Amino acid sequence: MSGPNIRLHFSAIFNTFGQPGFLRHFNLADKGSISDLFSAGGILAALIVGYMYDKRSRKITINTSDALICISGGALQADSINVAMLLVTRFITGCGIEMIVFLIPIFQKEISPPMAFVVLSPEPMI
Repeated sequence: MSGPNIRLHFSAIFNTFGQPGFLRHFNLADKGSISDLFSAGGILAALIVGYMYDKRSRKITINTSDALICISGGALQADSINVAMLLVTRFITGCGIEMIVFLIPIFQKEISPPMAFVVLSPEPMI
């Protein structure tokens, strides 16, 4: 589920780009920076998620990335009043989503019974 999850969150903003009210409100000339900052947040998350996973427990890291980063980033993104706020919240949301994409398959494999390793293995999703 990791692959479809990241593609969904990455491409969700492109539906918004087609709405005339969105384009009028933000006066966007360059839409690429909004998508690029989502990916940059993912790169930052890839660098820190392993450290957090080792230093803290699995559940704390998953709850931090899910509850604090994703939900707050998504809420602030929906409430963006200017382009700068939209860019920052896309970066925050990218961090949270990438952390979840890395953590959930590993956690699923760790808690799955030995007979279900092949079915729940994260390798086919990478």
